[in-house]
Amino acid sequence: MKERVLAILGAIALVAVAVLIRSALVGDGEQSSNSGGGSGGDRPVVACTADLMTICEALEADERIAKNSPTLDLDGASDPDAGIDAWITWDPAPQIANFDAGEPAVWQAAEPLGQARLSIAGTSAELSVACPDGVAWACLANVPAVNLTVGVGKPTTSEGLARLSPLAQTLAEDLDPASLSPAAQGLVLGPVQGQFDAATMATQLVTLPGRSNFVVGPTAVLEARVQTEQGRARQLTVTDPAPAATATIVIAPRRDGGADRVVDACDPDDESSGFSNALRAVGATKRCASTLADEQLAGFLFQVREKVS
Repeated sequence: MKERVLAILGAIALVAVAVLIRSALVGDGEQSSNSGGGSGGDRPVVACTADLMTICEALEADERIAKNSPTLDLDGASDPDAGIDAWITWDPAPQIANFDAGEPAVWQAAEPLGQARLSIAGTSAELSVACPDGVAWACLANVPAVNLTVGVGKPTTSEGLARLSPLAQTLAEDLDPASLSPAAQGLVLGPVQGQFDAATMATQLVTLPGRSNFVVGPTAVLEARVQTEQGRARQLTVTDPAPAATATIVIAPRRDGGADRVVDACDPDDESSGFSNALRAVGATKRCASTLADEQLAGFLFQVREKVS
């Protein structure tokens, strides 16, 4: 009888030990998954604008940045969350965010990642009305005068300012904000349903005629929509206005120590990575040495945003 009681007690003790071990393992797993906010330990936290989130997702998949990248645009970039180490956006948004912030500045000098050629999509017939002597940014900037509208994006976003830039530059003398033509605001207010990102507006151009007559955006983004069956049926075309214009995607390190944690995303010799594919998905190609906007252009676009928003 005594031996039987001891055996039962021993079995109970083994079960208790097993439960304790399992609890410890589960606890360790939870602690591990929650370290760094579940975002990959000590990998840098990189924010992306909403339209460039596929780039952050590609870097996450390659385990080069922390998971669950936050979205960030100009409306929050002058006072971002303290945990953000860097920001992937369109040039010159980091400089504009620094203007918003004053001193001390929030972002260090940005580094180029990719570049997109800017084109315009619309019908040949309407392009000939807007620009009878050849398609150029200067005549497109004045299309409100001939009752036509252009999708240029929201000037309160980095993507919108990058798309608006070549048009706005033709509406002021020597990048002097004081000389900016009222046509700039007419451009922004033109589309009947408002301004959206290039991919959305290019889709609307194909599927919802009348929302806008033209859309400015990365060439590849526009071509992907225009070359659909519906786009061909509408006889839409993609044209490169003169002079040639581009928009650049950049990564800006946080000024208060973020540079020590920022991933070196732009490897010029790697064209098959998820990162390179993500750039192509937003209409850009890898350009690790692109020329970025100088302070004068950034200051001009800062003033454009204030005048037309």
